[in-house]
Parts: sequence; C-alpha cells; structure tokens
Amino acid sequence: MCKGASLSIRGAGYTPLLAAVARGHAGIDQLLLRAKVDPNEAGGRRPLSPLQQVVNSGHLSIAQELINGEALVNGVTGHGLTALRVACFRQNPHAVQLLMDAGAETDDPGCLRWTALHEVVFSKDVESTQALIRGMENVEVVDERGWTPIVIAAAIDHVDIAKALLECHAGYASTCVMEAASIAARTRRVRVLAVLWSRLNAPSKLEVLRQVRRDW
Repeated sequence: MCKGASLSIRGAGYTPLLAAVARGHAGIDQLLLRAKVDPNEAGGRRPLSPLQQVVNSGHLSIAQELINGEALVNGVTGHGLTALRVACFRQNPHAVQLLMDAGAETDDPGCLRWTALHEVVFSKDVESTQALIRGMENVEVVDERGWTPIVIAAAIDHVDIAKALLECHAGYASTCVMEAASIAARTRRVRVLAVLWSRLNAPSKLEVLRQVRRDW
C-alpha cells in the first residue's frame, strides 16, 4: 500500500473497504483492516456498512474477518437496516447463523414492526426460520397489526414453517395458536390448519369454529 495514500477516498460513494468486500477481495480487505480503516463506514447508493455489504454479496468468510476486525454486528443504516435483515432478505441461512453466533439482535423491529423472524417466515425461508428460532427466546413477538410469526405462517399456508415454530417452541401461548388457526380456517388454508388444530384444546377449537361461523 502506498505510503500516505488516503484510505477513505470514495468512488461512486464506496470506500475502498466497501469496494473490496463487495467484490470478495479477501486479501485487500485484510490489508485495509490492518491499516485501521473504519470497519463500519457506510456508503454506496443505498448506504450499507461493510458487514451488510459482504452479507449482501454472500462472501461469508470475509464477514467473519470483519466481525473479528470490530465491525458492529448490530450496526444500523437507513430504514433500520442491519446485517441480519440483509441476510434474511437474501434468504441466506448460513449468514443468519454466522450473525446469530456473533450476537445479532433478533427482536429489533423494522418496517411494520417486523422482526427478522417475521421477514423470513413471510419469505417462506424454512432454513433461516429454523436458524433464528434456535437462538430466540421470544418467538411470539407481534408486529403493528398484532400478528406473530405463526399467524403469518398460517396466512401464507406454510406447513413446514408452522411445524418448525411449534416444535422449537413447545410453550406457544394457546391464544397465538388459536389466532393462527382462526385465520387459516377463515381463509381455507386447510393444510396448515390441520397442523395448528392438533395443538388446540377443546374450548379453543370451539372458539375458532364460532369465529369462522360468524365471519361466514
């Protein structure tokens, strides 16, 4: 590296570190990190931090190097974007697991007060859903409509995700399961309704039937 060269010159809004990680140049990113560049400086047309950029690009070995180089795992850029949300958007369960292992926050709400779990369930990403719920204490977190992830699973009729949520969280509140079953019944999501129905007690089943009759 040339003596006295600037390490923060931007080309098209990118710092040298951002440009290196976007292209997967591990050797260059190591040089820049050893030169003590800021590992969290965001840039680009849609500002991303280096960690967010490398997760977006899928170069996970570099993601680990950035984390080791003090990149903020829970750093936030525009619209509440975090590296974990980028991993969820890209439906990359390996990135989700890497970030969870590094201490990524899972319950921070974004648009519509959706958490990362809401997003991967809606995206029908079973592997990322499983990676998230293994490291979460609260899978009953609600969005701005009051919907939990299992209600979203019912609304999109995704049996495997509904099963994963129920199996990984045996203590699901009966009210959450009942709400999901009610939505599945009203929208005729028969497959996922069968999964949810098996978890309801008799009074809850009667209440779901009352709700459905009232709506019909």
